[in-house]
Amino acid sequence: MLLSELFKNNKIRYSLYILIAQGLFMLSNLYINHWISKTWDVEGFATYNLVKRISAFIAFPLLIGAGIGIPRYISFLKTEINNQSVEYLISGLLLFLSSFLVFTGIVFIFPQILLKAFEDSSFNSAKIILSVLIFVFSQGLYILLNAYYRGRIQFGLTSLWNVLIMSILPLLVLFFVPNVFVYFYYYSLGTIILIGSIFVYLGRKSQISGRRIKYKSLRLFKYGYPRIIADLGLFSLEFIPIFLVSLYIGLAESGYLSMSFILLKLASMVFELVGSLILPYFGKLFKNESSSVFISKVNQLLVIGVSVSVLISIVMYFLIPVIISEFFPALEKSILPSQLIFIVFPVYAMYLLLRNILDVVINKAYNSINLSIVFVIQLIILGTGFYFNNFIIYSVMSVLIPYFILGLLTYWVWTKMRRTLKHG
Repeated sequence: MLLSELFKNNKIRYSLYILIAQGLFMLSNLYINHWISKTWDVEGFATYNLVKRISAFIAFPLLIGAGIGIPRYISFLKTEINNQSVEYLISGLLLFLSSFLVFTGIVFIFPQILLKAFEDSSFNSAKIILSVLIFVFSQGLYILLNAYYRGRIQFGLTSLWNVLIMSILPLLVLFFVPNVFVYFYYYSLGTIILIGSIFVYLGRKSQISGRRIKYKSLRLFKYGYPRIIADLGLFSLEFIPIFLVSLYIGLAESGYLSMSFILLKLASMVFELVGSLILPYFGKLFKNESSSVFISKVNQLLVIGVSVSVLISIVMYFLIPVIISEFFPALEKSILPSQLIFIVFPVYAMYLLLRNILDVVINKAYNSINLSIVFVIQLIILGTGFYFNNFIIYSVMSVLIPYFILGLLTYWVWTKMRRTLKHG
């Protein structure tokens, strides 16, 4: 019912677009990881996933919350005004360019910020820095473009760019490069050229105002900067364990941990997608409908989501040994950690469904507060694991316990906000 309302008259076509795009992304992602682990060995696999997580850890905070702010404010527009929505896109781009330039300057002054994680790598420093920076920039542009089309509820175009940029392009590049860092360099260049062309097209066909862009940039910044901590905290949960393991244990061990995260993220993609798509829908619902209708829709979403996530968790527990043994035989040490991590999957799925809804309803950055608490807990667990030199502690408990607490904290905020809406 929720998705049928979301897609309205085009529900069947848009549902197919999204399912095809998501399916292709999952398959291409699995194949790329399989190909890399087979061709470039465990070190190449670990390096590939480390670059991806470092880049996500950097890119989202540099957007200063624009990835959430753009679809939020576009969904609040009373009418479909093309100029207004493009102005939000350009405003988000200006914020990202400003923060990216500052970060680039810091990296050139203190290159060890990026190089520390790759001390075991045989690649030269300049190639590592350039590849990571250009990949961060390309991913930031992709997030902005995705946010723009989500805000306009143009899921056909969202799916098209998802397939081209996240599925087809990386596969094309993969077969023509000799190593991981060259792959990221050429893939990022292709992404930047493609998305840059789209931005130019959108800007040229719209009548935009410098004064309005200035206002919208300030509006996005005020909304977004408290959420930088949330972005840092969320990606820290995935990045910090892998980074610390690569730093203090070795790249191979970080590869085993990366495998666990890959499987968890693949299983959670549907929930991330739904959580992302419902942001503009719930934004309009929150503005135009009664509190009781809004609460009812959220509760309906949670019941469906948690039920499906429990089923996925059970299925993945039995599938993981088969997937890793057949497609990633060099990473068999990650089978048990991956299975154990899926215990927390239903609670993590609840967080993925609720986080964007809370950003719609509440101006206060509760997600940032929750993630800050969870991040501290994760650091304590990691420290314990390293002290006792226990692989299970730092590879499983540093993921399982923080994600479980994050889901519970998020649900607690929702119950608190639900009471406020009922009596508001």
